[in-house]
Formats: sequence, structure tokens, C-alpha cells
Amino acid sequence: MRYFRVSGISLRENRDDTHIEELQLKCELSVLFNEWFRHFLLDASEKGTFFMQRALKLVLIIFFATMNLIAGPEKFSQARMYEPVVLTGADLSDIIGISPQEISGFRYSATQDKWTQIPVQVDERKYMDLSVPPGKRKHPAADYVYVGFSGGILGSQLARDSDPRFDADDELVFMVEDAGDKAPAAVSPPEGARQKRLEIAVSDPSKPGAAAFVYLFRAPGLTKKMRNLTYHLMDTREHSAVVETDFYRVNYSRRWVLDQIRIKNSMQGSGEDLIDQVKFRAYGLTPQPSRKMGMFNETEEFWSDGPGKCRFSPKSGCSWYLGHKVGPVRIIRMVQGAASGPTTSYFAYFYRKMFEVQVNYRVHPLPNLWFYLDYDSELANPKFYDSENDAVAIDGRHDSVRPASHNTWGQMSSSAGSIVTWMDLDAFRGLGRKLRIAPYYLDDRNFNDLTGDGHAMGNHGVHITNIPDTDKLKAVVARFKVFMLPANSGSGGGRIAKNMQNPLQVSVRGM
Repeated sequence: MRYFRVSGISLRENRDDTHIEELQLKCELSVLFNEWFRHFLLDASEKGTFFMQRALKLVLIIFFATMNLIAGPEKFSQARMYEPVVLTGADLSDIIGISPQEISGFRYSATQDKWTQIPVQVDERKYMDLSVPPGKRKHPAADYVYVGFSGGILGSQLARDSDPRFDADDELVFMVEDAGDKAPAAVSPPEGARQKRLEIAVSDPSKPGAAAFVYLFRAPGLTKKMRNLTYHLMDTREHSAVVETDFYRVNYSRRWVLDQIRIKNSMQGSGEDLIDQVKFRAYGLTPQPSRKMGMFNETEEFWSDGPGKCRFSPKSGCSWYLGHKVGPVRIIRMVQGAASGPTTSYFAYFYRKMFEVQVNYRVHPLPNLWFYLDYDSELANPKFYDSENDAVAIDGRHDSVRPASHNTWGQMSSSAGSIVTWMDLDAFRGLGRKLRIAPYYLDDRNFNDLTGDGHAMGNHGVHITNIPDTDKLKAVVARFKVFMLPANSGSGGGRIAKNMQNPLQVSVRGM
């Protein structure tokens, strides 16, 4: 049996009809047990101490059997339920060499003695030389890129996987919410699946006893279980796009420019846009004097400039689109290039109620780098939370917020919807003694950072200083996650941050 850790977080949703029936049945069993338990102890107490001791022993046996019965994802906390589990082929060696089309996932219901198919996604990857210029070492780079069975928009535009079968560097992903109970060893396989199965056990180290299970089968010809995830590429020059799930909608107006997050009614949101933009700044928040460049800084808009506009690489532009992939569990969007960091890349992963942005930084030394969210100036009565501040009004007026020196999360709550952000910057922390990471917050309607709507509304994120040279083959990886919450949610970022610091544990066993 192999053990490893999986990071990530997401939020609970309504389950499908089958799982709702399971939960209702378990609740009914719990009520019946409690009533029987009360009468049983009353009867035993009337018969004396000896019978009471025997009764308690029997109750303990029944209790632990009941706990096993209700194993499953509902034992996890609300904040764990929508976490993705991402495994590589190296973690799943028993199914290496199988066609991805033949791999199917199922959960088992102990109360119904029934298998239910769940969405499982296999993403083919290829380790590629992404150096600039190609094949040369001026700006060296190599990364795994998501590819399809052929070149083009399905996966990377650059290549196709040389091995279309599931191999060691490919990824398989499912959602914790779709897991179920532990299946008995003797239970028959689902209809259409072969006998042999792979058991994946997911447990929460911060909540002993909480475990859930997913089973992988080889099932040739079985139709895949799908989710409602869509990606619309709007144009092939700026690569604007709309990403949509059952619970939220995100808009890109340019390659690096994410300028809308809308939470739908299914998540108790109003559908209004919550943000101005997700923003990046290099050198200064606004243009700074430079001997070579004049008044200059770099922004997410500048990084999105196309051929003929970017002074660093006029032929290819400041960035270019690598491609995207849409599957039953997640959507992946890939961009490479950030002006003077041509091998920096941006990978975004969209799940049903949360998304993750992974930035692979490779760039020359930088004195300053910011990464932050700027909220929509038309939002009604938004509030800001983090580990040191509670319900601070985002109103465009300067606030005396308490600095959170090691903060990794922030939250905005409003009547239109709420979001929690979480950042993983551990890779930056090891780059040298002079490097500093500090929280960044600015609420000032009169401050214009020259992208978006011209107002700084509850800007929050990080400010990194004294970054050494990272223009090397191996990237410095930063991760940024956004979780969708209902309107007017109270502070929930602390729970999410705690889970991020205590990743789910996963074990795999062939059966």
C-alpha cells in the first residue's frame, strides 16, 4: 500500500439523488439507534451494575460498527468536501498502460449495496523544453504541459503525447465529494467493469476517523460520467475566454487578465461581478523611472500584449497561448511569457466551486513584485477578513488594518457573493535571506494603478521584495486558490488555511 499527500480545498455542494438517499437512510438509522440506546440503558440500569456493564460493552461494539457504516465523505468537514484529489500515473502503477478511455471511477454505498459511477478525468502530460529562444539556453525552461491525442486546442498547441496510454507522468483527478464507503472485498464489480479494481482511500489528518473511498475499474465501452464545465475561447488573438460551472462564472479579457468572478444563484450569489481584476505588478504599483525604459512597470495587461506591441519580444509578443483542456472534473488554461520573463508560465485549473492559479516564475532579479485582487467598485457593502482583521468595510477609504505577518488567506463577503483566497508562497521563502514577503492591503478609491476601473477597492494580496535571479531551468512555483462561498458569509478563511496546512492523505491498494 502506498501513502502520499494531496493538497487543495473546496466547498460542499448538494449531492446527487443517490447520495441524498444514502444520507437520509443513515440519519434514519441514527435516530432509531438513539431511541433504542435510551430504552436499552434504562432497562439495563434497572437490573443492576452487572447488567449495566454488559450493556455498555454491547453499546461500544454497536457504536464502532455504526461508525464504520457511516464512513464516507460526509464525515469530512464542510471545507474539505470539494477538494480535488490529483494523482499521477506513478501513484497508480497498477493501471499504467491502459487507455484513458477505459478507466472509470465508482463509489460504493454500504447502505444500498450499490455502485455509482463518478466523474474521473485523465490528463495526458508531456515534459517539454520551453526555452526562449526555442532549443537555446538564454532563457532555459522545461515544464509538464497538458496535451491531447493530437495537436491544437485540446491540450497544448505545441505537441501531442507520444504515448496515448495512461503513463507515469499523466494525471488522474476526482473530487472528494464524489467518494463513498469502503466496499467489501467480495462485492461484485459494477456492470460493464472488469473484476480487478484499485481502491483509493482518502483521509483527513486533522479529523481522525474521517475516510472516504473511490474505486477505479477498467471498463471498455462504458460512457464517461460528465459534469457541467464549459470553456468558450472568444478570440484567438487576445485569447479572451469564459469559464463556467454550475456555481460560478469567470471571464478572461486577455491572456493574463482575469477580470470577472460571478457567483451564481445555485451558490446563493446574485450573479454580479465581484472583482475589478486579478492584478500583477513588477517594479512598482505604478510606473517608476528607469534609465533604460523611462517611466515603466509591468502589469497583467502588459504581459498580455501581442506581437508588435511588446518591446521585449516584438515578434512573439509578451506572452502566447499554450492551449486549454476541458474534462469532466476540471478545465485547464495555459499561457507562457511575462515580458522580460519569457519562460514564466500561467496554468489555471477550474473545478466546480473553486479554482487554482499556478504561476511558474522564471525571471531576472526583481526589486518588487505584487500579486493581489482588486474588487469591483460597484459592490454593495463588501467586507474584508483575514487572520488579524474582521469585517473591515471595503468602501474606498483608508483603513487601519492590522498587519498579518504570516498571512496566507483573505476573504471578501458581500450580498452578491463571497470568496476566500489562499496563497502558497513557500518556494519563494527559500530564495535567500534578503527576500521578504509581506501582506498587501489598500482600500483607496482615489488610487489608480492604471489597470481596471481606476480605483483600489479592498486590494489584498502579497508584496515580495528583493527577488534574486530565477531565470533558470527549474521554476519557482507560486499557487493562488479562490473558493466560492454564499453571499454574506462570515469569516471562513481560517478553516481553509488550516486544511491547506494539513493536506489530505491518500493511499492506493490493488484488489
